[in-house]
Amino acid sequence: MTTGQFLTHWFRGRPLGAVAFLLLVAGCARDIAVVLHQPFATPCYRRIRLEGSWNYSRTDVDRQENLLAFPLPGAGTGPRDFLIYISRPIGEGEFHVDAESPDGVRGFLIQKVGRWRGKTNFEAGHIVASSVPLKSQQTRLELALRCQDETTITGEIIVEEIPDELRRFTRKHAADIELLNALPESDVDVGDETSPRGEQP
Repeated sequence: MTTGQFLTHWFRGRPLGAVAFLLLVAGCARDIAVVLHQPFATPCYRRIRLEGSWNYSRTDVDRQENLLAFPLPGAGTGPRDFLIYISRPIGEGEFHVDAESPDGVRGFLIQKVGRWRGKTNFEAGHIVASSVPLKSQQTRLELALRCQDETTITGEIIVEEIPDELRRFTRKHAADIELLNALPESDVDVGDETSPRGEQP
């Protein structure tokens, strides 16, 4: 029996509510995936796919914050070893990376383990934000970002409004975020900033 025949057989005679529930559950999966292309890495790590289901959002007074967290490539579960933090204008549309503009996208990638652990800020690229039908707490983001170490981040993901996760992250990485939001000419004492990628012993 083919998959199509099985589904036809299953749906036949089922109550409409059961069918609707199955379709709703199937449409609620929030797993996310992004691709990192790292031109400086050895061939087996040059292009890695990160998959997970930790994708959070928080709306502040004038900015939207997003956090994507992933285990090691292929792990499925485990510690959050890759973190992508995004600060962007509220609303839908296309927003470009610009560290000096209040309307620009800012953010960074943190790798917590391995040879290239450390942080790299976004340098160029854009994000397209759009609403998710019938999901007022969710936003779809299309990522096309380039970091200062030439890593590119691409993918299409859905983030959900879960402020507590962002509060915990921003407290832990307050120094990194303060430096990210500082004007270029500012002399900011940021305390324990995460070291740049590749420069940790």
